[in-house]
Amino acid sequence: MPVLPPYSWPKPHLKGQRSAGFTLIEIVIVVAIIGTMVAFLGMSLSRDTDRMARLEAKRFHAVVNEVRDEAILAGQNYLLSVNDKLGRYSFSRMLADSGQAAIYEDGLLKPRTVQNGVSIKWQVFEQFENDEDAGSKDPVVLISSLGEITPFEASFIGDESAVTVYLDDKGQLAQTTKSSGVF
Repeated sequence: MPVLPPYSWPKPHLKGQRSAGFTLIEIVIVVAIIGTMVAFLGMSLSRDTDRMARLEAKRFHAVVNEVRDEAILAGQNYLLSVNDKLGRYSFSRMLADSGQAAIYEDGLLKPRTVQNGVSIKWQVFEQFENDEDAGSKDPVVLISSLGEITPFEASFIGDESAVTVYLDDKGQLAQTTKSSGVF
């Protein structure tokens, strides 16, 4: 009689052996674990947008201070404009005839876009004569060659907090953070 290889031997059927598949308890446990993981992920993402809003506000604060220093050193006036609908801000050089020329550099003065999940709310407290003539154009902030900046507020808003960069009473940039309030 020929000898059969081990993989072809008949398998004995054991009584009481469980059939293949999952029990209801196993399925409930897996769904509960997945639900918990999704909840933690949601909380983590919420904290991430708030963290990104803080980082964007810090970056904005630093860039505006650097442009102020550049204006003083170069003896040149700059304009800061913010498009809060697109989440962008950019700088332009103010020309002698009060016109402005856009700056598309790769360095300090390049146009910037805030990260996804962060929005900007922008308010300028004084308007230039050019702003009134422009009509629907976004208001701009003058960063003068004397180091003066037009008073403004720029709020960077995450899911649960907002960081506002503004010009204080001494003409210096400052920041405040508000949590879970109306922005």
